[in-house]
Amino acid sequence: MTAVDTEFLAEMLRAIRADIADLKMIVMDLSSRTTSVEVRLGQVHSDIAGQSVRLDRIDGKMDRIERRLGLVSA
Repeated sequence: MTAVDTEFLAEMLRAIRADIADLKMIVMDLSSRTTSVEVRLGQVHSDIAGQSVRLDRIDGKMDRIERRLGLVSA
């Protein structure tokens, strides 16, 4: 290998290292953002479950009110 080939190879390796460092930063950012989305999605699921519980309670109260008023047969 000549000195030019060695210099060219070293330059290419530095460029590859720089590209890999950039990719690492991008992957770390995407990983962080994905984690954030997962946390928020978990919160949404929790909120939906809470709303379901509230609707179940309202449904139970409506059933009792209808029975007390004689609107439905027991």
